[in-house]
Order: sequence, then structure tokens, then C-alpha cells
Amino acid sequence: MQASFLELGRQLQSLMGAVWAHMSPKLSEPEIDRHFVKSTSIATLGYDADRRCLQVEYYSGHLYRIDDVSAGTYQLLQSTEEFDPVFQQQVCAGCSFKCIGCLLPIYR
Repeated sequence: MQASFLELGRQLQSLMGAVWAHMSPKLSEPEIDRHFVKSTSIATLGYDADRRCLQVEYYSGHLYRIDDVSAGTYQLLQSTEEFDPVFQQQVCAGCSFKCIGCLLPIYR
């Protein structure tokens, strides 16, 4: 009887490992340090000055890289009280987005 419990434990451990491997995020590049923003759709935002790119994490968990963003635009995004319209005008209007992975969704 005790041997069957040990085998069941091993099977459960193997199953949990497979589930964890499936659910852990797979990203095509390293994450940039991000901070929360006041937005209806974007959860976090980070900037890499050397690469001049933003990383944007949506509440859905999708993580995007946006290239060719100036430091001034990033500073404006950090300081504005109206994040969504500024993001739409300054970033969405002229930049291309690349999905680099999906994290777990963030619930508000």
C-alpha cells in the first residue's frame, strides 16, 4: 500500500512539473524593469535607453517591445496625468509593436 502512495506522489510531481513548464512565460528577449501606469489597458511600462525601446505589458499579459522611442517620449509618458491619450498620440501613431511573449494576466 505504501509503495502505491510513493508511486502516486512521483506521478503527481511529474504532472505538476509538466504543468509548470507549460504555464511559465516564454519570452523572446529579456524583460526590462517596468513600473505600473494609470491606464485602462496597459499594466506596466519600461524603457531601455541604450536600445531606445519600450516594453509594454497589457493587462491581458501580452508583452510588447516598441522600438525607436525617444527618452523624451518616455519621460512624457511617466509624467502625464492622461496616460492613454498621450500613449496613443506619441507611441501608437508612429511606432511598430512586436509581441515578445505572454505573461500571466494582471487582474485589477
